[in-house]
Amino acid sequence: MIETIDKYSAGFYPMTKTDKWQVAYITYSDAYGDLKELKRHLTTDEVIIPIHGSATLYTYENEKVRSIEMKKDVLYNIKRGTWHHIKASEDAFLIVVEDSYITKESTERMTVNADC
Repeated sequence: MIETIDKYSAGFYPMTKTDKWQVAYITYSDAYGDLKELKRHLTTDEVIIPIHGSATLYTYENEKVRSIEMKKDVLYNIKRGTWHHIKASEDAFLIVVEDSYITKESTERMTVNADC
C-alpha cells in the first residue's frame, strides 16, 4: 500500500511514524515564526531538510544566539541536546526526521530575551 499526503496544515505535523522513527513536516505558523524560545531534545537528533521557501536556524552556543540561513535540499542534523529554533517563511516546507519516542518530557524549552 502507498500512502500520499498532499494537503498540509500550519506548523509541525508527523506524516508517518514507525516504532523507531517519524517523518514530519514544518510549515509556517506562530510556533515557527519569530524567535521567542529555543528547545532541545534530550533523547534524539533531529534531521531537517528545507524543500521550499526559506528558513533560519537559530542555535544557542556559548551564551549567544547564532543564526544561519538554511539552504534548500541540504540536510541539517541538529544533534541531541542542541538548543535550536526554526523560523520558517510563509511559503516554507521542511521535512523532519527524528526518533519516534520524542515527547514533551524529553524536550526542554528556554525563553529567549534581549540579553541572549
